[in-house]
Formats: sequence, structure tokens, C-alpha cells
Amino acid sequence: MARREEAIKRTEEAKTRIMKLVEQAQKAFESAERAEKQLERARERASRARRRRQRTVQRFLSEYRRITGLSIRETQKAIGWMSMNLDPEMEREALERRKRVFKEMIDEASDWADMMAVINRMAYEARKIIAFKNLANYEELLSAAWQLGYLTDSEVAIIMKYGGKEVD
Repeated sequence: MARREEAIKRTEEAKTRIMKLVEQAQKAFESAERAEKQLERARERASRARRRRQRTVQRFLSEYRRITGLSIRETQKAIGWMSMNLDPEMEREALERRKRVFKEMIDEASDWADMMAVINRMAYEARKIIAFKNLANYEELLSAAWQLGYLTDSEVAIIMKYGGKEVD
């Protein structure tokens, strides 16, 4: 009988250990569920933050274009051209080259539609160059573009120099 009682006692102890393990497993599952819910909420917050940042950046890019008449991409592409034309003599030479090109285009115009296309192209390029010169007047926008990573320090310096402003 002692063996039987001992076996029952061991069985009871085993049941107790198993019940403790089951309780620990249930707590672990509950903890994992809570962690998964927290992770899901964190992902949703991160997703909302990304969308909010994208909307803010898009609003900035739209405002930049509305105010300056240029897109950030156009500004970035023009930096090299601006750096080459920092010297007034180089800029005069570039103007003379463009005048020769437009004179040839006007001479080759076969009708009024071609002439109008050439005039529109000249006006477009003149507006762009004037807009590039005026970029230096928008220091806050350039600073914001720099902070958002669209322009580097050296690019902002080139824009300021091209616009005739002093650079620190």
C-alpha cells in the first residue's frame, strides 16, 4: 500500500507541476498577445507618422514650387549650371551662346507657329533663369530644403552666391 500511496503522491506532484507549467504557459501566451497588440499599435503609429511626414513633405514641395516657380528637382539639376555661371564673364558668354542658338532657331522658323514656339521657348528659359537668380531671396525655403535633406550646404551656398548674396 505504501507503494501505491507513493505513486499517487508522485502523480499528484506531477499534476501540480503540470498545472504550474500550464499556468506559466497561459501567462506567457497572454504576455505574448499583449506584446503583439502593443507591436501592432506601434506599427500603426509608425505608419500614421510616415503618412503624416509624407503629406507634410508634399505640402512643402508644393509650397516651394508655388513660391519659387521651380521644383526641388529643377533646383538640384541647376546647381551645376549655377556654379559654372558664378563668374559674370561666364554668364555673359552663356547668354551670347543662347542668343546665337535662338537666332538660328528664328532663322529656321518656317511659319508663324514655329516662330511662336521659339519665342515661347525663349520666354520659358528667361523665366527659369530669373527664378534661379531669385532663389537666393528665399533663405527660409532653402533652409527648410536643407533640413529635409533636399539640398546640401554647398548647394545652398552656390544658390546664394548665384543670387548675389553673401555666404557665411
